[in-house]
Amino acid sequence: MEKSKRKFTDRQILLAVFAFVLICAFFVGFYFYRYHYYEFYGFFDGLRVPERWILKHEKYDADELEKLPISELDASKSLMLVNMQYQLSSEENPLLVSAGEGQEVALEAYGHMQALFSACHEATGEELSITSSFRTFEKQEAIYAVNEFAVPPGASEHQCGLAVDVRTDAHASLNFIKSEAGKWLSDNAYKYGFIIRYPYWAEDVTGVTYEPWHLRYVGTPHAELIYRTRIVLEEYASLYKDGEFYVFENYVISRQKSEDGTLLFPQNAKNVTVSADNTGAYFIWGEIK
Repeated sequence: MEKSKRKFTDRQILLAVFAFVLICAFFVGFYFYRYHYYEFYGFFDGLRVPERWILKHEKYDADELEKLPISELDASKSLMLVNMQYQLSSEENPLLVSAGEGQEVALEAYGHMQALFSACHEATGEELSITSSFRTFEKQEAIYAVNEFAVPPGASEHQCGLAVDVRTDAHASLNFIKSEAGKWLSDNAYKYGFIIRYPYWAEDVTGVTYEPWHLRYVGTPHAELIYRTRIVLEEYASLYKDGEFYVFENYVISRQKSEDGTLLFPQNAKNVTVSADNTGAYFIWGEIK
């Protein structure tokens, strides 16, 4: 009887310890979900396998190329790198359109942003609203003067009109990634030419802490390349050797410097677009058959 009774007591102790561990795990999990969920999501997002093989190097003979005057090409600013190292001048003056509620965005990004917001609402049932968009040099200067976490004027992407900060009715700031809309954007924004500019897993590269609410327009096909190769805009130029040509799906892309105002590009390319990258080089891309 004593032996049987002792086993029952040991079992009770084990059950009590197990129950205590479960309760502790529940409260720890609840705490991290409520206050640090963004770290879990950002970490696991960083485990995506980079698809570096999707961009193919392509050789062209000299007679297949032509010199194109930069001034005559469809001009974009979508690939301008803006950060502490590569800043914009106070004279930066993007072509803007109203996005409602006092917000303005660059014209080249506006239609794509509307399509993105509409698709997000259809997929999640949640409405996105803009909390910040274009800022003048002077406005960023005023913010910098009173906010220790703000970047100085010239170093903010908001000055180029290609970036928007968003939220839902129930979720903003770091909690935005808890929303269905936040998760959907993280996985699908690239399909509409946007990237999550400051991911959790690249804080040491961008110099900016995780901002799941900050969308940046870079256009097609670059958003998909950045997303699928799991890099950030600071690293995008590293995918290309200067003056070489690369093919992704039905696009040919090149990064070049120009001393005479022209760029070399395949003669058979259509809808050719060029964007200065704010580092002294140009990205040029077009569609091929």
